[in-house]
Amino acid sequence: MTLRTFIYAALLLVLPLLPSFWVECTSIAKPLEPPSAEHPLGTDPVGRDALCLLAIGGYGSAIAAASAVAVSLTVITLGGVLTLYPLGRSIVTIVAGAAAPLPRVALAMMLALFMRPGPVLVGAFIAMLAAPQVLRMLSTRVEQMLGQAYVEAAYALGADNIHILLRYVLPGTLDAAIGHLGLAASMAVNAEAMLSMLGLSDPTVPSWGKIVSFLLETPGALMTEAGLVQALASILVVTLYSLILYWAIRRSAVRP
Repeated sequence: MTLRTFIYAALLLVLPLLPSFWVECTSIAKPLEPPSAEHPLGTDPVGRDALCLLAIGGYGSAIAAASAVAVSLTVITLGGVLTLYPLGRSIVTIVAGAAAPLPRVALAMMLALFMRPGPVLVGAFIAMLAAPQVLRMLSTRVEQMLGQAYVEAAYALGADNIHILLRYVLPGTLDAAIGHLGLAASMAVNAEAMLSMLGLSDPTVPSWGKIVSFLLETPGALMTEAGLVQALASILVVTLYSLILYWAIRRSAVRP
């Protein structure tokens, strides 16, 4: 893991937040104007510049991704500590096994229908739904490490669990853990955009999904040139952002 790739991943989480603090998209033109030099993506159904909406729409996705990373990191840390103890490994195994068969899509839809979650809650929920997989991985890897001769020798020389965690467990699980962070962040971006598109998220938070949602709510909007361009641009941006974010976080684990 290098400092440079870590900075790249952090910037990908921070940069989409910035335009929302100083850009305000107001109705300044006719509704659904086609793309032009003045409005490269045209205008939305109420006359706002679509490129402006696209610029601030990354706020929701970036917050959801950051929330997913934070919650996943907390789960991984607690799971890593617990798996150093026999009782802790049993707890992790039971929790992961009980949570694995839960209907994740149905739970996500129920949450959205009843709570209209903001991006923080979306990211946290996605991280918790993905937790069983990483917890099982942690439990298996740590159990294998604890049976190695070098770990037993370290214990025999007086090493405590904190030393074992920092010296052996953390380096041995870092690659898989960071890969999981990237996956959770990417899933959170897509989930936030999808819920926003369906009108099942906090209506006050800027989101790429809301651009498409507004077009769907306006009769005939998607049949116009402006509507089609804006819908395709929003979907493309969400897809690219989630893939690049996953790649950047995952790359920070595999690079020397």
